[in-house]
Amino acid sequence: MGSAADVEQSNERLDGLEHHSRLVSLLAGSRSSPTGTERDL
Repeated sequence: MGSAADVEQSNERLDGLEHHSRLVSLLAGSRSSPTGTERDL
């Protein structure tokens, strides 16, 4: 009854959250170490 589609939607949501948390941790890391941002740029 559309359960497969529901699972797919929830998986996409989880992927988005994972990507968002990765970006947040990346920003937090660059904020704590300015030399890291300079090296990345």
